[in-house]
Amino acid sequence: MKWLLVSFAFVALTLCMSFFASIVDDLRKASDQN
Repeated sequence: MKWLLVSFAFVALTLCMSFFASIVDDLRKASDQN
């Protein structure tokens, strides 16, 4: 059960990191246009 929670937390963290990276990339593109 513990490993299931650890793996779930790892997947959630990876999704959050990719989501945050995409937001930062969009902000950089928007700032470059201005």
